[in-house]
Amino acid sequence: MEELPDLVRLYRELGPRGLELVAVAMPYDPPLAVQTFVRERGVPYPVALDVDGRVAGAFAGIKVIPTTLLIDPEGHIVYRETGKLDIARARRIMAPFLENGPPR
Repeated sequence: MEELPDLVRLYRELGPRGLELVAVAMPYDPPLAVQTFVRERGVPYPVALDVDGRVAGAFAGIKVIPTTLLIDPEGHIVYRETGKLDIARARRIMAPFLENGPPR
């Protein structure tokens, strides 16, 4: 997963300001392989196993990874990107929702 270092940095930086980051493994990802990946790479945020596909289905049938969704505090999807995440753009979109607002 090419984006992992960026996501870990983002989580460590913005987690204290209220960012919640949850990765979701696809139904075709073997649970043991996911657990091994998380442990070996030291992923600091939760990784959910979507063994029956309900999570992917709940978000307009996600079939391609990576797919990133930014969900605001009210539960609305405010950003959706398939493919490599544009971290700078995601930061700008998230900023108003984080404690203390946009970074200065």
